[in-house]
Amino acid sequence: MIAINAAVLAGIIFLAIFILGLVLVGITNIRSGLKALSRTQGLGQQQGLGQQRAWRKQPGVLFGVNNIVFAALLAFVLFFSLVIDRTMKIVFLVLAIATFACSVFLVVRTVIVSSQAVKDWRGRQRGQEQQR
Repeated sequence: MIAINAAVLAGIIFLAIFILGLVLVGITNIRSGLKALSRTQGLGQQQGLGQQRAWRKQPGVLFGVNNIVFAALLAFVLFFSLVIDRTMKIVFLVLAIATFACSVFLVVRTVIVSSQAVKDWRGRQRGQEQQR
């Protein structure tokens, strides 16, 4: 077992609070993204567009999921640093690497979806200006 002094304990508590904060922010982003998605779908149905947008194309939802995945990454790194058993260290290292890869994928996907949303918004703005 690792000898835990006051500084290490304070670091663990700080990291645990940070992880909890990331999870809460992630949940908030997912909820607001889903609300925006439902508003967009409702507006599209009212205008007769009939467009269905998937949650995976909503930047808020993707950002919220990424926050939760990053919190899991921090938790795996924390467990990796606290565990002495070699097998458990390998397990947490593999989990951390997989979670890191997932987080990078989500960041890239969020950037792509966000840039596409901006392009769509600009196109709608130009279309509205041309109708006037």
